[in-house]
Amino acid sequence: MGPGRQNWNLSLFKSFRMPFPGNAEGSRLEFRADSFNTFNHTQFHDVNQNFGDQNFGKVTSTYDPRVIQLGLKFLF
Repeated sequence: MGPGRQNWNLSLFKSFRMPFPGNAEGSRLEFRADSFNTFNHTQFHDVNQNFGDQNFGKVTSTYDPRVIQLGLKFLF
C-alpha cells in the first residue's frame, strides 16, 4: 500500500468550419489541447518494501510531471 494518488487530466477542443468555394461537404479545422497531470501535483510511487534493501521504507521515485500536447487536424 502506498501514498494516495490524485491525477487530473483535461482536454479542450474547438472545431472551425472552413468555407471553401465549391465545397459542399464543409471542411473543418479542429484544434485540440490536452493536459495530463494538469495541476502538477507531486505524486509518489509506492514505498520500498524490501526488508534487506538500504532504501527500505523510503519513496524513491515519482510519477510523470505535467505534460501538455497541442494538436491541429484538417478534415476534408
